[in-house]
Amino acid sequence: DNAKLFAPLDAATQAQVAKEYRPEHGRWTGIAARSTVFVYNPEKISAAELPKSIMDLAKPEWKGRWAASPSGADFQAIVSAMLELKGEKATLEWLKAMKTNFTAYKGNSTVMKAVNAGQIDGGVIYHYYRFVDQAKTGENSGKTQLHYFKHQDPGAFVSISGGGVLASSKHPKEAQEFVKWITGKSGQDI
Repeated sequence: DNAKLFAPLDAATQAQVAKEYRPEHGRWTGIAARSTVFVYNPEKISAAELPKSIMDLAKPEWKGRWAASPSGADFQAIVSAMLELKGEKATLEWLKAMKTNFTAYKGNSTVMKAVNAGQIDGGVIYHYYRFVDQAKTGENSGKTQLHYFKHQDPGAFVSISGGGVLASSKHPKEAQEFVKWITGKSGQDI
């Protein structure tokens, strides 16, 4: 926050969040995290066949077997992580292969539903789509499992949503209390 748009958060609020999910300056903090995963249908693909890396989805053997929702900001964040970790050349090659290999769906839920229905072997989504469906009825995820890519792989991307208090807030005390609550146990349980 170089522009100083956010006020410093209370030390007690900052202490509720692990250091890797908040900047040192303390003017905002992570409040939620979501992991990139490969959702798959075990009736269509065995655990031994799962991609070791998200980069593997560019290989010819994955043609027509996976899906994603490329138009959303979440998928664009995954590509940004790939660009940072693998560089421009590798990312461009992956995107070109992706265009040939994958099926585009609108929304992560739609990808998961297609995998669950056996229309596609697997897909790249955020993990919580499956957990939310499982907590409700499981009807759109009951035939799926999640595969997490390993550390240092662009597919092991974790996206953080942040929160803070605007320096110009007319209700700074209440805003501080809200950020403290949302980062605490009660807020995180929701």
